[in-house]
Parts: sequence; C-alpha cells; structure tokens
Amino acid sequence: MAGKVLQAVADAGIRFIDTGRNYSGFHAEPRLGRLLQPIFRQVPRDQWILSSKGGTLTPAGSLSNLWTRERKDFSLANIQAGIEQSIANLQCGYLDLYFLHGFTQADASDELLRGLQNLRANSRVRAIGVNTHTEADMQWLCAHRDVFDVALIDYSPAARHREAIIAQMHQAGLGVIAGTVLAQGHVLPPRRVRSQKDLWYLARASLKPSARRLSEAAGPVREILSAQSEMTPAQAAFAYVLENAAISSAVFGSADVAHVREIAYASGKQLSPELMAAIRRS
Repeated sequence: MAGKVLQAVADAGIRFIDTGRNYSGFHAEPRLGRLLQPIFRQVPRDQWILSSKGGTLTPAGSLSNLWTRERKDFSLANIQAGIEQSIANLQCGYLDLYFLHGFTQADASDELLRGLQNLRANSRVRAIGVNTHTEADMQWLCAHRDVFDVALIDYSPAARHREAIIAQMHQAGLGVIAGTVLAQGHVLPPRRVRSQKDLWYLARASLKPSARRLSEAAGPVREILSAQSEMTPAQAAFAYVLENAAISSAVFGSADVAHVREIAYASGKQLSPELMAAIRRS
C-alpha cells in the first residue's frame, strides 16, 4: 500500500515529501528510501524536496508511545550523525530540508548553531529548520536567520491565531510550512476506525488534554467546512491555509491513495469570499 500511496503522490504532481528519523518506530525512513528508488527513475531526485527531522530519540507511531515522555538530544554530534543516517536511509544523496524536531531556544548552544551553518555550507543539507508549536520559539527563529531558513508549525482554519507570527516570520525571511492543517482531524466530520493507524490517530486526537482543547477550538470551523459545498472539508481546510501568501507549503500524512488525490486537488484553489469570511468569523 505504501508504494501505491507514493506513486499517487508522484502522479498528483506533489514533489515535497516530509518524514522524520523516529517515525514509525524508526522504520519510516528506510522504508521510504526503498520505495523512492523506482520513483526517482520516473521523476529525478533533483526535482524533489526531501525533508526529515532529528533530535528526538523516542520512537513515534505506536499507541504506547503517546504517553511516553520524549527523550531528545540536540548535541551537534547527534544531529550530524542523524543527518548522515537519514541520508543513508532515504538513499537520496542529500537532504533539502532538515528540521530540529521539537527544538526550543533552551536547547541551543553556540556549538550547535555554528555546526548547523557548516552543515548547510557543505551541501549535506540545503536548508535548516525547526519544527515547533511554541510562539516564543518562532520569534526566536526570526532573530537567528543566519542559522535557520524555515519553520514547520501548526496552522489550520482552527488556529488562525498563528497568522500574526506567520507574517512576522515571513517578513524576517523565514520560509513557513504548515502542518496539522486538519487540526488532527478535528476540523473534519468524525471518521470510522478501519485500521490500527486510524486507531493511533484517533487516540492522539482524543486522549491528550491538548487534543481535547484543539477539538473544542475546531468545533465552529468544523461545522462551517462540513456545511459548504465548494470542496470537501479537507480540501477547503488546505485551500484556506495555502491561500496565505506567507505559507510556503503544507504537509499532511496519508496511508490512502484517494486521500492523497483529494488533498492534491486543493493546491491552487481559492475559497469564495463568503466562505473565507465565514471561517474568519468562527
């Protein structure tokens, strides 16, 4: 199934793939690397933007790890080794983007910041970023443009409070990539659980206090997106996010070919002024 999903990605014209070293219990990168080789014969490597993440030592992707406190290591030695391992796993020669996963300004050291600049200079990594959900750290990134190029943050029609800091990062010259565009599924109608992966997403979106707060915030937007007829609710959510000129791209996870095609349709689409206004009023 993963091969069919990746083929659907290529066929849909999507050329940005984001993963993480610890995803799927550290199995995601090697699996993706094997599947990418025939894809590279169809669409050459240099036409893709490949992104991975490091610094988190706790495996992700199982129900038991939802409540495990994450272990992190942002030492320069660990980050350098992680980058080389990700490149080897993905069999891709270099990384276009590398994110420090869950990094905060408190994790920064002079050695790390100097080392990140050197990594970019030697072309093992084309751009360096941080995956963060904390506005204070987003502001800190703006002041460190000599080191960081991009931020991956949570942004959805239910997280419009992010728009001021997104504008600030864009003005500072940072690329901004939106994640959690569907607010962990809370902007969509409830879906049936059909697989263990569905169960994992449902547990992540339901059981943590932060997820319950997100569900409450998403309620009004969910009603608006479900009632409109311009697109599917998921397409409308992505169209809203991508209409923000300060957003460089948006990422989503999928294990379903139809879902890939559904989200790809939203690229370049515009919502009606009436729907945009309704979302902003919610």
